Amino acid sequence: MSGSEYRDTWLEAAARATRADRLGSRINETFGPEQGGWPDVEVGAFVLMTAVVVVFGLLLPFYGYFQTGSFLPLAELNYVLLLPGWELVVWSTFRLRRLYADAVNRLPGSADIKSRDATEELGDLYRSLTVRFAPGESTGGQFFPIFPQEGKVALLLAGVGYHFTWLFTDPTAGAAVRAHAGEFVMWVQMYVLVPFVFYPIGAELLAMLLGAAFLLPVRIRRAELINFQDPTGYGELKPVGTLSREASLHYLLVLSTFFAWVAIGDGQSVWDPAQLLLLLSGIVLGLVLFVWPIVQVGSHMKRMKARKLAAIHETMASIGQDDQRFPDARSTSSEEITRYLQEYARMSTVRDMHDYPVDVAAVQSVMLALPTPLLVNLFTTYLTSRVVTL
Repeated sequence: MSGSEYRDTWLEAAARATRADRLGSRINETFGPEQGGWPDVEVGAFVLMTAVVVVFGLLLPFYGYFQTGSFLPLAELNYVLLLPGWELVVWSTFRLRRLYADAVNRLPGSADIKSRDATEELGDLYRSLTVRFAPGESTGGQFFPIFPQEGKVALLLAGVGYHFTWLFTDPTAGAAVRAHAGEFVMWVQMYVLVPFVFYPIGAELLAMLLGAAFLLPVRIRRAELINFQDPTGYGELKPVGTLSREASLHYLLVLSTFFAWVAIGDGQSVWDPAQLLLLLSGIVLGLVLFVWPIVQVGSHMKRMKARKLAAIHETMASIGQDDQRFPDARSTSSEEITRYLQEYARMSTVRDMHDYPVDVAAVQSVMLALPTPLLVNLFTTYLTSRVVTL
């Protein structure tokens, strides 16, 4: 994908601006073949993310050590999860984008799927919420961008607004950083890096999840995509089920990392009521990310099957001397019998198609992954208590 179909994320744009993509090119040339590997700008984004985490979790605390005599990562042990956690967020964003493009390219009529012109990116939030999220055409379809740019901006503003509201209303906000690293480090971390670096990266992942789980099914329904000739019986819509499974699994991985961070940093067990409510809400959201697109596309498949069966029945009624349909129709010639058999074969093929774009293995994988945040929280809480005891 290229051009307007596959726009840079904000992190990739930053990698280009800081020339980190050039370092990504050198890494690609040194450690792996260019064919089939990550694009240079994406490798550069990983490099840039690593640099940001090093500044946030190592260099700034090291500066704070000379101010307070305390090294923040030793006081806040959850800092060990900063690098793997945020690299996981970046990797999940790029991975889901690739899976989305792959799913769209394998949809029926993918040759007619086109991107939006760059001028269509302009518009207010209302327009993005009502028109831009799903095309109005009955053929073809417009599946890119994955999530409207103004929608991502709205998510970012909501997150940044919440962050600064918390900073200005909670007297304890940033107290641990201030105590162990000083006022300057606390200000740079909490007022600059977190809202203007980490929140945009998180908004990218959230936009990718929303695009895969909520916008793609609506676009498929509006474009009325299905292929009754698919020999697997999924109407060439199974890629939607695969994408939904991957979106849910990636979300649960990130959620598990978050609750590991909370457990190590605050020592909160999952059995704390507020913590338990937050965790259960997160798990339910992970289930929704998987179930919602399956249900939406499944209802679309049933509707298209019913329409196809009705058309076949009408065709069968036109065969012969009367308007009787199979099995009550009576044939008077071998030609009519042949036509009845052909239509019956068509009817059987459509009727036997799957009702949902997902198989049992995908459902099992998601169900097995749902308790992961809970288990990770319990394990990290136990491990933290043992380390403190020692």
